[in-house]
Amino acid sequence: MRSNEKGPELGQLRTLILGDDRGRVEAMVQLLARAGLQVRRAGSADEALRAWETQSCDLLLVDGSLRGELSVVLPSRRLGARPTARVILLDPQAGADLSAWLGELRACSLQPAVVKLGSPYRVLEEVLPLLDWRVPDADGAAPLDDPETSGDPDPDAVNFVVGLWARRHSGVVQVSSQGLLATIYEGDPIDPESRRALILAMWEGGVTFAAGFTPYGSARIPIAPILWDTILRLQRPELVLRRLDHVLVERGAAARALELPVSDSLRRLLEMPRAHTPLREACERAGISPRELAGPLSALITTGFFMLRPAPAAAESPARAPVEAPPTRPTTPPVNVGTRQLNPPARPAPPHELDGKTSFAATPRPQARSGYFDDISVHSVEAPRRATVDPSHLALLLGRLQKEWERIERADDWTALGVPKGSSPELVSRALERLERRYDDETVREAQNAMLSEISEKLLARVREASKNIRAGRPSGGVLAVPPHQTSFEQGLRALSAKDFHTAARWFHVAREQEPNSSLYAGYLGWAIWNNPQLDLRRRHAKGRELLDLADVSGDPVAATQTFLAAVEADSGEHEQAVARVARALRLDPEFGLAKALQRRLRDRRVVDED
Repeated sequence: MRSNEKGPELGQLRTLILGDDRGRVEAMVQLLARAGLQVRRAGSADEALRAWETQSCDLLLVDGSLRGELSVVLPSRRLGARPTARVILLDPQAGADLSAWLGELRACSLQPAVVKLGSPYRVLEEVLPLLDWRVPDADGAAPLDDPETSGDPDPDAVNFVVGLWARRHSGVVQVSSQGLLATIYEGDPIDPESRRALILAMWEGGVTFAAGFTPYGSARIPIAPILWDTILRLQRPELVLRRLDHVLVERGAAARALELPVSDSLRRLLEMPRAHTPLREACERAGISPRELAGPLSALITTGFFMLRPAPAAAESPARAPVEAPPTRPTTPPVNVGTRQLNPPARPAPPHELDGKTSFAATPRPQARSGYFDDISVHSVEAPRRATVDPSHLALLLGRLQKEWERIERADDWTALGVPKGSSPELVSRALERLERRYDDETVREAQNAMLSEISEKLLARVREASKNIRAGRPSGGVLAVPPHQTSFEQGLRALSAKDFHTAARWFHVAREQEPNSSLYAGYLGWAIWNNPQLDLRRRHAKGRELLDLADVSGDPVAATQTFLAAVEADSGEHEQAVARVARALRLDPEFGLAKALQRRLRDRRVVDED
């Protein structure tokens, strides 16, 4: 761990970003500036070189989008010795010769580093841990100031705690400025897009967390203070374990986890008799570094081997003397004369149920995981059984099963069962039994919901088919004929048919990243962005029209793209162009329903205008 005395203050770190992708560079500039850095974009390699020669820059971020050889960016023969300079190369291009260039920089006393971002929005969580910085002493200068947890945040700890926080909450986090939305369901693993949105929410002012899926309705609470307290204030990885004492390692789950290819350090932790020993103390006994546990523990929690303990065990709770309520006589509330009572008082319990004392206790709220994770023990008070299922629990369970189906529908048989490839027949049998209990529990049967029953039957059929294929020695390798971008496109079409334009835009964006030259994906992405109500009207119309125009000129004409453009032109007042374009769409596909509907609408509008 680096000392807190090293390096300049974070707000005094003069940063220069060099790259040719303007949108990517601007996104990193905004995020780093919001974190407190003095950051600007370099117009050219010569400008960056002059900044280094005049020592007006402390950090240079070279983006992989930069065209040309890296040796022309910072030629070592002109740099000389710069002991305080830092160079970080972001997302180097495939096939780039880095060894010679990085070696020359090290010979000049520079400290080069290579970071793979994948997305410009990960610049905070990937770059900040590499810097030797200290927090300013001024009050309120930076939210990182915490005397107890000084130092650099550990990236594994940050990602781990984000995942844990998301698995204990249900709701929506929207980062409007970046157009991101994180939808999380309690108990479900968090997807990469939602994880990125949660991390960005720490740096955005005014971002709120809409806690949903509860019987008490939706409540909006600020998200940044919560995440700052639980993530960025964990500056040392040892503090992660201090906050994870509510993770329960059940004995049977630990035994099953040992059959997986886990690391040696995690194996020592699982093999030791832990009982209710805190994780930090257990790691000290086993001689395990906390940094080694963040990734493996997160993976096991994601796969369902470990469970978050919602309440302390009865053995750990301090003993309290029973307090008996004084006997009271039940009374009925007064009823106004001339009105009819909508909610009559409940019938009092018989004397044999009260045991001589009258008490009033609130009905315990049903646990969201009852029945769904019945193979993992959780220390909690079991709710009384009811004839009907809570609607919020039903929606939560339906969302979980839908995600499960999307994950295993096109996966290979090993992935469908959740076991490593080449596992023993005993492990395959236990995995099938666990999944059968998971998808066919009493909650699903009592719900009497057609959608829930249908998806549960599909899941059961899929895992049983996978087990049968593996036992017969002919496991399937998944739907290899369908490329990943086609699967993402199909997911976007599903969301588009449900008029969920925001989710559709996310799926179309993934498909276009995997197949950037597809005019079809660009057209559908532009249409989804144009109709996305979660974006600013002016911004979404400009971006959507830009993508639709790009799709129109970059490939063969497609009926869907022509129809989308016709609708955009009609909405913009370009009536004649819209009529001609929708006619072109119908010539391409005479049976395209959306084009027919748009043509009728344009025809009706013309009749109204003529009248």
